Amino acid sequence: GSFQFADGTSVQTAIDNVSSGSVARTVELSADKYVVTFDEFGNEAPSNQTITLTATPQNFIGQVYYEYYKDSTIQGARGTSNTFTVDTTLEKPTSSTPKTYEVRAFTGSDGGTAVSTDSLTLFGLQPGSDGTDGVDSVTAFLTNESHTLPLSSSGAIQSYAGADTQMKVFEGITDKTSNYSFTESSPSHITATSSSNTFTITNTTSPYSGSVTITAVSESVSLSKIMSIGITRQGDDGSDGTPGVSGDNAKTLIGSVDSQIFAFDDSTDNSATPGTINFSFSQQNLNDVIVSSDITITTADGNGVTNFSFNNNSVGGDTNQKSGIVSGSVSYTGGFSSGGLNGAKTSLPL
Repeated sequence: GSFQFADGTSVQTAIDNVSSGSVARTVELSADKYVVTFDEFGNEAPSNQTITLTATPQNFIGQVYYEYYKDSTIQGARGTSNTFTVDTTLEKPTSSTPKTYEVRAFTGSDGGTAVSTDSLTLFGLQPGSDGTDGVDSVTAFLTNESHTLPLSSSGAIQSYAGADTQMKVFEGITDKTSNYSFTESSPSHITATSSSNTFTITNTTSPYSGSVTITAVSESVSLSKIMSIGITRQGDDGSDGTPGVSGDNAKTLIGSVDSQIFAFDDSTDNSATPGTINFSFSQQNLNDVIVSSDITITTADGNGVTNFSFNNNSVGGDTNQKSGIVSGSVSYTGGFSSGGLNGAKTSLPL
């Protein structure tokens, strides 16, 4: 037999972690592609497309265990594979609804709290139906819309692993990223470097968190997306053989959406793309679990949106230390009391 701590970590692994004096343990989730394409009739084209997600751990000692989540719902069970294949209809994004995937890394085979997490969003793209000649719709997205940096109790960021994103631009269903030039704008306390359409956070100072606006430009077309940067408190590294100082139980709340735009073909079109926008809040060490009544959604014409889709089942933890991700969605066509915007453009913006 063997002895384990309550979170499933073996005694030997704990000793190794302490004695190594390692920096923060992180995991980064990436994909071999971020888009599934569809034809004008909504059929996957080409058929049977697959996407492979890869989790890359850093500074872990011993076996790492992974859980994969789609829109906050676990896919399968915890295991040792650092890859997950998106290959079924339910797993893939549709032409109107993206899918957000998250990986959670653990040091034990069951129980315990995730040591590190990371997420990304997969998109579906579909061309418009045949009609008079016009310009293909232009879609831009970030492969990583938000990232949380580990901050020690002494005020030092322990790792910038995974603090990067790519901006992709599609015209119709064709990747036109190479036709665009890219720039970023960030507050003075955040430093970002760029290489073509890839942007990497390399340094932050107090208050550490903030946002980076990334803009793609080609001739008269300009599109901007925002990457959010948050922090989570972690303890400083201890000296060899001596446990480090415990980190502060910082309370954080980070919100994000999978799209900031309901798009329409022209002023007469009332069919929004996407038809539904998903939102999420990542809470850490809050006094209680966020519930739907904590979220207020108000339209531009003063109507309140209620009874929207909502899920907080992934949030757990001790009293005053509730952590996890809550998520929900708002539709364009649904009634105000059914989580929607009543199919009215006058409801925008929210």
